[in-house]
Amino acid sequence: MTGSLYVISAPSGAGKTSTIRALFDRRMCPRLEYSVSYTTRKPRPREEDGRDYNFIDQNLFLDMIEKDGFLEWTKVFDRYYGTGRDWVLSRLNGGKDVLVDVDVVGAGALRERYPEAILIFLVPPTFEELARRLINRRTEDPEEVHRRLAQASWEIDRRMIFNYLVINDCLEEAVAEVERILLGGKGRRMADEEEFWPKFFRKPKSN
Repeated sequence: MTGSLYVISAPSGAGKTSTIRALFDRRMCPRLEYSVSYTTRKPRPREEDGRDYNFIDQNLFLDMIEKDGFLEWTKVFDRYYGTGRDWVLSRLNGGKDVLVDVDVVGAGALRERYPEAILIFLVPPTFEELARRLINRRTEDPEEVHRRLAQASWEIDRRMIFNYLVINDCLEEAVAEVERILLGGKGRRMADEEEFWPKFFRKPKSN
């Protein structure tokens, strides 16, 4: 590969989609292209086919698996997600950098397949804030919110597969930090941020 492969992951509700959109709106990384993942889930309000995801049915997704059409794929909450193989490899071989948006399982699979990939993990400042964002977006019922928070804890336990940590407290600052990683490899190294996590999970004091 002549281009660089960047992978960004985050728990549901961390603001990953907003961060990625703002990153490309700023156009500070001209070599960077975004890999639109495939999924079998239904679009949420304001999501667009071909921009947010390639929304396909399960039969087509399974057919792509059989034909080795994915660099990685996974099943989450009865829905499939995958990264298209041909598109990503053609861009990398053509000298472009590619940003792939996947869950933690997908990030681990890409790390094994491409050890030179740079992995970025995005989180809000606290676990309480993560729960608040999930509830406020009103796209999941309470049971689904509970499942996603449990999944978030599981994902955070696997944080050491990532190279960098980005804390999304302010969207503009989070986007700028991602840009610094993409443009110069400067950011919070995950291996140096263990002191952050007790604060992340700390419950607020009651009055």
